[in-house]
Amino acid sequence: MVFCRGCGKEIHESAPTCPQCGAVQKVPDSAALAADGPKWMGITSLVLGIICFLILFDEEPMDKDTIIGFLMFATVSIVFGAVSVKSYIAAKKMAIAGIVLSSISVLALIGMHTQ
Repeated sequence: MVFCRGCGKEIHESAPTCPQCGAVQKVPDSAALAADGPKWMGITSLVLGIICFLILFDEEPMDKDTIIGFLMFATVSIVFGAVSVKSYIAAKKMAIAGIVLSSISVLALIGMHTQ
């Protein structure tokens, strides 16, 4: 038996609410909610980071449309990765990998076009 969070009366420990006052007994943990959050942003960040990295190995020179698409993929990967790292614990490692791959790819693209 435990005491109610609302009225202080004794209730059963597994009761979700107090039978006397109706107060909710278990407050959801925000860390647990964040850990169970959506993983799609971290996965998307990683996949786009891998795509950006693989585009660099293409032998043909990049035209203007390819560079714009590349930069859009990299930007989305970095933004999704940053949001996922900040908000959702579950996809944090994938998001970090996506951010790193996209950032390296953008820096390599800049290096290739400044020569």
